Amino acid sequence: MTKVAFNISMSLDGFITAGSQTREEPLGKNGEFLHGWFFNGGAEGDAYVQRLTKQCWRRDLRAQML
Repeated sequence: MTKVAFNISMSLDGFITAGSQTREEPLGKNGEFLHGWFFNGGAEGDAYVQRLTKQCWRRDLRAQML
């Protein structure tokens, strides 16, 4: 049986995408800014994200919250 993993962030006010979502821009127009907190952490933030994903993507994990 095939397993599918899905991981996305959501803002505190419930947004997953910015406005004007298209196939070319699945996070919406300039949607990377909505999720920038995850990717713009500098060396310390990058190390944290790497540790977190390494720990969380175990075989039986069903969901992950950041």
